[in-house]
Amino acid sequence: MYAANIYFWKRYRVNYPFIFGFKEGTELGCKDVLLLSFGVAVFAMAGALANLAMEMDPKTQRFQQFTELVPQALLGLFIVMLFCPFNIIFRSNRFFFLRCMFHCICAPLYKVTLPEFFLADQLTKPGKSIVVSSNFRFSCKLMSSNDPYSS
Repeated sequence: MYAANIYFWKRYRVNYPFIFGFKEGTELGCKDVLLLSFGVAVFAMAGALANLAMEMDPKTQRFQQFTELVPQALLGLFIVMLFCPFNIIFRSNRFFFLRCMFHCICAPLYKVTLPEFFLADQLTKPGKSIVVSSNFRFSCKLMSSNDPYSS
């Protein structure tokens, strides 16, 4: 959705880098946003499929703990990539995202500006029941039990 917003902002000549306070030349284009989101989606799907393939394979049945670590390792890799201090994978935009997330979490303590409001709005648009509840429930099951797929 953010990539579509960027596309239309560029098409209708809205100066979104100035509005959001990006440094000149560091703003992402719609293709960059799509590349990042598709990359994260591919890694998430690969982790889920690897987990399911190892669960179903009789040769790896005895490595139950290892198969459960695949999604957690993927999440850990994503978090390490997000906090990586080196100038790879859009460093200034990652730090802008982290700063906005911190301000969204601590909203009563900080003055809310447009970037924080927009990020919070984008994160809550898909719906609380889909994004927050399902993912939170699945991650709690994944971390607390040996078989997260049992009800």
